[in-house]
Amino acid sequence: MKENKIVLLLPFSVMIGLFIFGYLSLGGTETTSNENLKNAVSIHMEKVEEDTVKVDWKWNDFPEDGLHGNDYIELVFEDGNNEVIHSETTLSQGDAHVYEGEEWFFSAEGAVAVFPNEMQDNRMLGPAGTVTFQFSEPVTDDVVVRYYHTWTEHELAGDETSRLKDHFEEEQIQSYWVLEIEG
Repeated sequence: MKENKIVLLLPFSVMIGLFIFGYLSLGGTETTSNENLKNAVSIHMEKVEEDTVKVDWKWNDFPEDGLHGNDYIELVFEDGNNEVIHSETTLSQGDAHVYEGEEWFFSAEGAVAVFPNEMQDNRMLGPAGTVTFQFSEPVTDDVVVRYYHTWTEHELAGDETSRLKDHFEEEQIQSYWVLEIEG
């Protein structure tokens, strides 16, 4: 009977050890919210051709309060003379493309690409992607990229006379942040 105690105690002690390790691992995991996601986003812009600018972004974390709403990439030019003639958005999850779209509009400061920020079936739309803007002439100005992240359901209509930030204020959308880079 004494030899059988080790056979009973060993699995029991392993189970207790796994339970304690799992509890400590899950309890120590930090989560982020949509408000704090700004600190976990990397964004990069490059001129890929004379008349084409590409903007890539990737979230390095995911918000615990979920994905909803639309996100926006706005290109702003210092002198405002560049005219966008086409924009294409591709969202990816891992190596797979999960969304392609061409929705964009002009704002008072530049061009704005719109893309969803949501869960569809088992696909996450928004955490990683690329927006390509094509212009009527070669890009010679300095370009500013603004990435607007929202986490409420809303609809914004394009308006060439207003800034995108003004649209948010007019629609009383308060659940958003802006990340800006220059290039």
